[in-house]
Amino acid sequence: MGGMGGMVGGLNFQSVANESAWYNTLGTDTAGLERWYGVATDTDYIYTCGRSNAVGPGGTTGVVAKYDKDGVIQWQRSIGISNNDHLAGIDVDSSGNIYTGGYQTANYYGTYIKYNSSGTLQFDKDYYPTGYACLGADTLVAKKDGGTAIYQCGYITSTQGGYLIKLTDAGGYTWARQIRAPGNANLEMNAICDDSSGNIYGTGHVRIGSDHHIFTVKYNSSGTLQWARELDAGTNASGQGIATDSSDNVYVASQNHQNGNGTIHKYNSSGTLQWQKEWINVSITGVRVNSRDEVFYTGQTSSGYRIFLTKLDTSGNVDWQALWYSTDGSSNETTDRNQLSLSGRSIYYAGGTTLGTDPALLLKLPTDGDKAGVMDSGNYVYGDWLYTLEGYTLNTMTYTDSAWTPGTEQSITMNFDNLGGTGATTTLTSTTTDI
Repeated sequence: MGGMGGMVGGLNFQSVANESAWYNTLGTDTAGLERWYGVATDTDYIYTCGRSNAVGPGGTTGVVAKYDKDGVIQWQRSIGISNNDHLAGIDVDSSGNIYTGGYQTANYYGTYIKYNSSGTLQFDKDYYPTGYACLGADTLVAKKDGGTAIYQCGYITSTQGGYLIKLTDAGGYTWARQIRAPGNANLEMNAICDDSSGNIYGTGHVRIGSDHHIFTVKYNSSGTLQWARELDAGTNASGQGIATDSSDNVYVASQNHQNGNGTIHKYNSSGTLQWQKEWINVSITGVRVNSRDEVFYTGQTSSGYRIFLTKLDTSGNVDWQALWYSTDGSSNETTDRNQLSLSGRSIYYAGGTTLGTDPALLLKLPTDGDKAGVMDSGNYVYGDWLYTLEGYTLNTMTYTDSAWTPGTEQSITMNFDNLGGTGATTTLTSTTTDI
């Protein structure tokens, strides 16, 4: 697909050579329920994780798939247990090994799972702190500093706070940290990222008084807390995604569960707030920054639950923003945390849709916002789907940003067991349509 230059809808599109663009659905011919909750990329492939109600031994099972850059599925696997396991994050190392995790609902333990590049299960573990359960939310292979380290984050049940764990590629762990809100109130860590020095940043929500605020924390690679900040963006706001640029500035994607708005803000590596902005009626659930320091956010509209995609510069200025949604007015497109990855000049979005038989949805779209296709009433039409420019206003905000002191921040012991999965091959139907 060629580049489309000039001005469209008041937004500038650069004339550059784009890669292929397509959308893929993965599901069954009858009513099922497939969802992607994570996506990662390397030079040649795309990796997704999520869940399915249609495969495995019963209930919900975790599913992992590998695609090439043209949308051709290479393999698909289920965890193969009946513990209603949910995979919430995925990443890949330089050798093509895939790491994923989330939680299983038999006893609500976190999970840590590894496949090699051929889709062979290497290990599957669950873990928990003594006396409590924990639910994993994100998986990171930290390699910006030139090394390879694996991390997961999540939260501990019974309002015991969030956790960050540094794992080994053999299925064990190096250290784990627990962090709780002031007064040991509730805190949940939803997403993590790394910087060029191997530091790890996390975001989620922290209870301050009677409200839930967006928090951002920085740890070094040894697990020592460097700083903690909270942004008071409303009574029930939560950080959902986090990323860094080449200068180690930190970008946070957040949503307000009370009013459906989406807040984004930027810190420098020392935790000093650089800017903060907000969309009305758009929840922001993920952010990624590419090697050119182009910043991409994703989320969903409060009305119609349409997929929202946008590109900004590092100063928070909008380059373009668009919606992807089905032509069926009764269908919803779903989003969750960190369902965005970048590679080359392409954006990869992973989620799901209620269109048809509730399949998982994977999109590959150009980073310049180009939508070459058939125009119909201001929309670009691709079969059952529309991709359209939208003029949502991004407002500058003045929410209070403050340092905060955890009620508890300490080392914890995690207990590891074998999960007992099979890594079985699944046969969900994969359909890729070029744009």
